[in-house]
Amino acid sequence: MAFDTMFSRIITNAPLPAAMYDFTITGPREAEGEIPVLLQTALKITFDLTGRKETRLASVLLLRMKTPTAIGRSISPTESKAFRYGGGEISGIGVTMQQLASALEDCLKQPVLDETDSNDEYDITLKWNETKPDTINREALLTAVRDQLGLELIPATRPVEMVIIEQNKADPWPIRTP
Repeated sequence: MAFDTMFSRIITNAPLPAAMYDFTITGPREAEGEIPVLLQTALKITFDLTGRKETRLASVLLLRMKTPTAIGRSISPTESKAFRYGGGEISGIGVTMQQLASALEDCLKQPVLDETDSNDEYDITLKWNETKPDTINREALLTAVRDQLGLELIPATRPVEMVIIEQNKADPWPIRTP
């Protein structure tokens, strides 16, 4: 959230803390756009981490149309919107190919670029077999995308905007007490 990017597009030279941290920010709704800056400031003050965007060549998957129709993908007849993914399933109403690409990227932990050239919105149902909790069955997901959605994910190398997170001092995790 601090850098508005997917985890698969973050590169770091710093040993990031394994723990999870909560930040509570209270302010007027009009200030929502300032939240990333506040989070970046908190990372700088707390951990001496800074981030910058940089375009780099990366190993990606290109999302492309394989067939014009598929059992799990149809043009949405409604203006309603709903979207969810996880646990061996991606489903939604009024889903764009960019939204699907982002969900696939989150599942596969690798950048997925939408090259479908589709501006349509779709109703999508995609299911695959997960063999272990919290672990994506990559091959099953790739096969399901092809067989159920009529799409393909093609490995390639492309320039991708990445977030480079760097640590600026020798003591990575100083103990700070309030």
